[in-house]
Amino acid sequence: MLDIKIIEKLKKASAKRSPDFLESLKFLSHSQSLLNEIKNAHQEDDLLQMSKAAHKLKGSAGCFGASKLSLLCEKIENHCANHNKAQIDLLINQLEQCYLNTHEQLLIEFTTKT
Repeated sequence: MLDIKIIEKLKKASAKRSPDFLESLKFLSHSQSLLNEIKNAHQEDDLLQMSKAAHKLKGSAGCFGASKLSLLCEKIENHCANHNKAQIDLLINQLEQCYLNTHEQLLIEFTTKT
């Protein structure tokens, strides 16, 4: 679920900054906001807004080594472009669960002393 190479680079960088490096970068809160945008756009059947928010979350997740989350966002983005609402419905549920798992794993990675 997480790209360990990216996580290790971030951990090294975080050692040079504050202990709350992950929070200071606001990835977790920003990613939650983007997830909410995706879910709201999904409820409103706004494929363009959903695609834009998925694109942003895809990039942020990729930068933080959350490769599965990034991949799900890419799939949502592609299905939005193709107006494939049935697949989007399935992916939104997967995205929510993946986000929760990723969030938990990142917290563990960045709050555990090595």
